[in-house]
Amino acid sequence: MEKGNQGIKWSSLIMGVLLLMLAVVIFTFPIENFYAITWLIGLFVLINGVIQIVYRRKAKA
Repeated sequence: MEKGNQGIKWSSLIMGVLLLMLAVVIFTFPIENFYAITWLIGLFVLINGVIQIVYRRKAKA
């Protein structure tokens, strides 16, 4: 029987934390923090892209 990868996937953890932060901002001050919501979405996309590039390079190595 083979064991799967049981380690923490840091990218998933980071994305989860960012999404929780975004949810709190949205539900607390939806109109007043529109700029912050936009900024967090941009940050989320940027971090996700960097993580995908890093994993892609690791997979090719």
